[in-house]
Amino acid sequence: MRLRRQIGLLTALLGVAFALLLGLGSAATAQTTNPPLVVNDDGNEDDDDRTDGVCATSGGVCTLRAAMTQANNNPGPDAIHFNIPGGGVHTIELGGEELPAINDPSGSVTIDGYTQPGATPNTDPLIFNAEILIEINGQNTDYTFLIQASENLFRGLSIYDTDVAFELLNENADGNVIVGNILGSNHDTTYERPGTGIGIRMNTGPDQNTIGTPDLADRNVISGNGSYGIRINHGPSSFNIIQNNIIGLDRTGTKALNQFIGVDLQFFTFRNQVGGLGPNEGNLMGGHRNGAMDFSHSSVNNSVLGNRIGTLPDGVGYTSETANRYGVIVKDDPNGNYVAHNIIRGNRDDGIWHKQNYTGGNTFAFNEITDNGKWGAWVTGHDDIYFDNIVAGNGNGGINFNNSSTRNNSNFPDELTERNSVRLGHFYGHDGLAINVIQGAHPNESRGTITGLGPGAVFGEGTCGGCLVDFYVSGTVNADRTVSPGAAPSDWTPNELTSTWLGAVEADANGDFSMASPVLQPGVVVWAVATTPDGESSRGFGHTEVESPGFGIGLNPSAPLPAPAAPAQPLPPIPYQPTVFDCGANSGTLSWTNVGANEYFVFATTDGTETYLGGHSGTSLSVAGADSYRVTEWSGGFANTTTCAGPGPDAPPPAFSCTANGNLLSWDDEGANEYYVRTVNDGVETFIGGFAGTSATVAGADSYKVIHWTGGRNEATCAGPGPGQQPVGFTCTSNGNTLTWTDEGASEYFVRTVNDGVETFVGGFAGTSATVAGADSYKVIHWTGGRNEATCAGPGPDAPPPGFTCSVSGSILSWTDEGASTYYVRTVTGGVETFLNGFSGLSATVPAADSYKVIHWIGGRNETTCS
Repeated sequence: MRLRRQIGLLTALLGVAFALLLGLGSAATAQTTNPPLVVNDDGNEDDDDRTDGVCATSGGVCTLRAAMTQANNNPGPDAIHFNIPGGGVHTIELGGEELPAINDPSGSVTIDGYTQPGATPNTDPLIFNAEILIEINGQNTDYTFLIQASENLFRGLSIYDTDVAFELLNENADGNVIVGNILGSNHDTTYERPGTGIGIRMNTGPDQNTIGTPDLADRNVISGNGSYGIRINHGPSSFNIIQNNIIGLDRTGTKALNQFIGVDLQFFTFRNQVGGLGPNEGNLMGGHRNGAMDFSHSSVNNSVLGNRIGTLPDGVGYTSETANRYGVIVKDDPNGNYVAHNIIRGNRDDGIWHKQNYTGGNTFAFNEITDNGKWGAWVTGHDDIYFDNIVAGNGNGGINFNNSSTRNNSNFPDELTERNSVRLGHFYGHDGLAINVIQGAHPNESRGTITGLGPGAVFGEGTCGGCLVDFYVSGTVNADRTVSPGAAPSDWTPNELTSTWLGAVEADANGDFSMASPVLQPGVVVWAVATTPDGESSRGFGHTEVESPGFGIGLNPSAPLPAPAAPAQPLPPIPYQPTVFDCGANSGTLSWTNVGANEYFVFATTDGTETYLGGHSGTSLSVAGADSYRVTEWSGGFANTTTCAGPGPDAPPPAFSCTANGNLLSWDDEGANEYYVRTVNDGVETFIGGFAGTSATVAGADSYKVIHWTGGRNEATCAGPGPGQQPVGFTCTSNGNTLTWTDEGASEYFVRTVNDGVETFVGGFAGTSATVAGADSYKVIHWTGGRNEATCAGPGPDAPPPGFTCSVSGSILSWTDEGASTYYVRTVTGGVETFLNGFSGLSATVPAADSYKVIHWIGGRNETTCS
């Protein structure tokens, strides 16, 4: 049953969080082999000779722009330091012209503003007292830093008046570290304008980037960006870490700096972590016009841990400046996300706003959700778990399951708000109900009735068979804001009752239940919540005071009472037993024991510096030399680790080669999950894409580079036919509502309609055809061998939508196959429509009705009706 899996689910989700916490979150200092390029002028002129290895403009000075140009052209890692004459803050004005993209594949670059004389990193445990003396005023640039390469380090900079301070773009932008900066405002955090602090985007997905670490010197202030502080936008962006930052507030953590959303995770991003469970790992997130944290558009398996959302830096006080409108927003079908151990306090509306009722499957556990202006949590989704939270002092009440069309997408039916559970926790200080379910919002009406209550025992009936009944009892609020069970205050009311979880029992097949507890003494008030076997909690019921001798509520005192059951105790879980496994390194191959994990995470250590080598589904890996290796897997919610000695750092990397034949580029199989391909023409490298196999169709080039990070960065170079060779031909045709295109071997094709010159994205398709609505023309795009696009004429926007029919035979409703993943069925009786369900097949068993509607969203919203 779902309830019996909840503890295991929480433990597994914590495992995802610990996987991110261990080994992926520290800011490594980039290794450099070239002498530092020292910026000694705050001008914006470019380098005079980008090939001589010397940073010098035509005027003989070194600017930031000139230094970045040289770093891109120098082979190997580079460092950019600052020594601009004169005291005080030095402002580099870009005049609206973006800095050179950081795209050197031969080595990383470190840009360190703290090398400017007089600059000092942060040392304060709560605020930001760093002295930043290098400001970059973009003067309305599209971006300041465009990062298209890996393992770069940026610190000690103030960046403002730009659309995006840091734009991490494409698969190569992995492993970058952004620490100790002010992003979105000037050095004293008084400036604000529309923009985004850090954007991590594109379908190729930058991974394993670090934004702040637990080191106090690594704290960023990401505020003053009118749009987003941090936006991780499009999968498969994953394993990015955001820790120990001030987001949305000034350097003192007390004043709002005009930001709309703090951290936005959207469009299939997964396994990113905001905050952490260790010292200095949580972020301070406040002052946002909308939400501090936003999950949207199918972001999955991300963790938000240990953050202070809406409070002052101490995590206790809050003001109108630190308040966000919402603490956490959940909308547009994110699922499997884990929000735990956060303080969500003092926000203007809801602590958690779960917007659409078709969204679900997220877990909120061990949070302190207190003193928010409206509800602690407003929930209109399905299959969410609220587990062991402190919910207190919220203006309208604790947790509210609702379907109000004013705060929800009214295009979706009420019946999708179902199977949400509230388990354990503490509730107190509310003007409204602790747990409220609007009539009809949850199908579960099995609230039950307490029929007998006396010292030491409680009895009841009327829940569903097999329901789990959680009991809550009155008590007093402790200094740590928990509740100790005890007698109710003399002036208590059911809506304001201070209460804490006591225990749970399972109702029998008839819905009867009982529980014994020594806490049930005279003066103690009891109330309960019943949760069905599939995980749907009811409204609270009971609110009954224990009296002596008791057992007088609706029972015949002379009737024999059954023996009450002892309470079930779902916490703590079964003590964790570590899994023991071994590893060994031999001749460039690292192997480890198979313990049945889906993924193993590998790290190499040389001279005390640990480098992450990736997650691997097998039990061996080709590696470069290192002093030692660490292999970690997560089962039971905790990390199991083995360490073994390596051959030392001087061992050569594994051999690796590639060949080009016409438009086909092939390379050796090194066991990597992904290979990254670049073309080289006249010395200029262009990123083509990441490929899971060992070949790719490519356009012509002077030469090609194939890169993977198995055992470190390994690269193969092979000659090409020259840049004159054209990319593979690519065509599409439309016939009625069917759009087809030639097979280019791409994993996904992106389709757009064009009407009156306006393009609209339709979707990504894995095959070579799609059912589409009418349009003037269509565009089909893929990124195999570079961006390839085909255009074909359409029937015009007035063409009818695809043909779509349904029929009814007895209780079976059937419809034509339109290739949709889900079809939504509604019954219509007396003019009233009722949502039945979503179905992945082409038929459903339905109740009697006047007529039926079947809806899908292929090529737009298409609907058919049958009687």
